Amino acid sequence: MHPVNRTIKLDALKKDFEALVTEQRVKKFDITESNYSEGIYDGVVSLEHRKRFENTSVVQVQNSLQRDIRAMFGRENILNTYSIAEHPDFSHLTDDSSIKYQYTCPLFIDIIGSTRLSLVYDLDFIYLLKNVVIRTCIEVIRAFDGYVHRIMGDAVLGFFGSSTKTKKQAALDCINASTVLNLVLDRVIRPWISDQKVSFEDSKDFGFRIGCNFGDDENVLWGNYGFGNVGEISPTGFPIDLAAKLQGLANKNTIMMGQDILELLNFPTDFSKIKSKQKTIDSVIADIPVPYVVPNYTVKGEKLNYMMRYLNLDRYIIGLPLRTTVKKSICNNVTSNPSIILNVQVKRPGEGWIDFFTNNQIVPKDSSIKFSIIITHDTNLVAPLNIEFKKINQLGFNNEEKLLSENKHEETESYTVDFAQNQIYKQQESTRTFERECKFSGIHQLECRVTNNNDIILFRDVINVPID
Repeated sequence: MHPVNRTIKLDALKKDFEALVTEQRVKKFDITESNYSEGIYDGVVSLEHRKRFENTSVVQVQNSLQRDIRAMFGRENILNTYSIAEHPDFSHLTDDSSIKYQYTCPLFIDIIGSTRLSLVYDLDFIYLLKNVVIRTCIEVIRAFDGYVHRIMGDAVLGFFGSSTKTKKQAALDCINASTVLNLVLDRVIRPWISDQKVSFEDSKDFGFRIGCNFGDDENVLWGNYGFGNVGEISPTGFPIDLAAKLQGLANKNTIMMGQDILELLNFPTDFSKIKSKQKTIDSVIADIPVPYVVPNYTVKGEKLNYMMRYLNLDRYIIGLPLRTTVKKSICNNVTSNPSIILNVQVKRPGEGWIDFFTNNQIVPKDSSIKFSIIITHDTNLVAPLNIEFKKINQLGFNNEEKLLSENKHEETESYTVDFAQNQIYKQQESTRTFERECKFSGIHQLECRVTNNNDIILFRDVINVPID
């Protein structure tokens, strides 16, 4: 039996993620607390600055990945250190007579194909694989203020939401955590695992599925199950049970969302996809849509028709607070340019302008969002340049009447920027702004595009604006 090679090639891991942290990490965290030159991947698998046991085992630095993600999304510089099943809202439920109704957003993730691993690989390698994945799940759930509730072999259950957090914010945190989990597991962990074992076939041997949902106060009951120290405080309710069901209905490396979380956020239909299955009809293979959870439960003689949708990762990730250089490697329709910077600010009612980390916080209605584009004149940019700002009101699964009655769901504003060629070398800058009000509930978008006179796109970026 050959020992597992635990040497990790950082260069391979940094290919897609070297730009994810840097600036925001330095801004949000004291650099003396953390080696900020490391990237999002280092907290999961790097051997640098890691302790070792018996020259073989690797102990990942807890909270390193969490710190990176919190910085990237502009979250508070307070690490989430709650241990397993330690939700502060329910610590008082110590006996079987104490219960509490309170909403939550469950996230259930499972490694698929793990049973087969034991038939193919050494247990030492399987342990390494599973533990890296589980530790990644813990770090990401904590980074978005979630609570790791249970580890079940190769699955992890987490909850989002508390008495101090709004329901929509918890739902947004849940979907963001699911998205970042997908990103890290697929883009970082999967290729790293292949590096550890030459014979590893990731198409057969590694994958995951994620299910997430929302359960409102009246539909989720928390209580103490079992006896004293042989028990746990857990929630029960149909939305909770559905999280595992949604996970099981997802395809490999995808995220399945339930009806309640879709409707709570008025989640854009454009950010989702309907599950389909192939069926042979008259000797022709057809894709049959599966819009509802199966089996389709019956309540009082009627089909429940509980809706489910895949998260369309390309459409959602494009609006996250990632650099354009990183988005470009993941999504279509993003163009980065080192001479063009896009800044985003928000002004909530009664407050001043502050930096806005896109798709991180629910914005109150009647707030304002401002785009500021800064173009540095250099020899790579041939004037005149055309700047187009666009506001897109996305229709979702629970639209307000006033949104539906809007005549236009898109609004554009254009500018032309010109500069004298003899002034290029003085590093001039041109700035244009685009400001709009936040009127409608949902996750809406702002887009900025810069083209030249030949209509070649020099820069394009999109932000998501979640509105209460």
